Amino acid sequence: MKNLLQIALIFVIISLIGCDITNKTEAEISDIQIEVVRPISWEELSDDNLIVDLIVNSTQNLQNVKLYIDGDSILTLNSAPYRAEIPFSEVGTHNFYAVATDELHAQKNSAIINFSIQIIDEEAPSGFIAAPADWANVSGIFDVIISAQDNENIASVKLFLDGVLYSTIGRNLFNFSVDSTVLTNDNHTLFAEIEDENGNSSTTQLITIRVTN
Repeated sequence: MKNLLQIALIFVIISLIGCDITNKTEAEISDIQIEVVRPISWEELSDDNLIVDLIVNSTQNLQNVKLYIDGDSILTLNSAPYRAEIPFSEVGTHNFYAVATDELHAQKNSAIINFSIQIIDEEAPSGFIAAPADWANVSGIFDVIISAQDNENIASVKLFLDGVLYSTIGRNLFNFSVDSTVLTNDNHTLFAEIEDENGNSSTTQLITIRVTN
């Protein structure tokens, strides 16, 4: 009889080990699926907005989805649809991922997506001839001062005398020295062409000078 009781106890222990002793119901099991639709892997962006589009499914109610760029949390989405347009203009290569959290505090990370920002500069520089004034009298060697500015960097300023390239300067102070003694005592025209490092260019106003040597 004692042996029978021991055998019965062993079977009880075995059956208990085989049971789910965590006593979790199906409703308490977390299963989160998260897919990154945008950005696309190694996508090259040419503006200052990152478009994020996620597909997130969960057996539990989702608490939130956090978005990360280069490991920094930049936005939290609290409800579907899980889409966002994020201002981001740092030129170079970056990575993006998202982390979904459900109401049971279970988490699932998305795949890490690499992307790059290559903003194309299409803004032309601007400027004007600051001196001499239009219809000014000049003689000897006189200065032509160009005021130039750009959202990036100025690459060069070209000065044209009577429609012909006279000189080019590739530094920040765009002051030209013009020898009027090689010109006729007459009216002459000046204008400048300003070009930035990305090949965008513009021209200044055209002025007339009177050479009186």
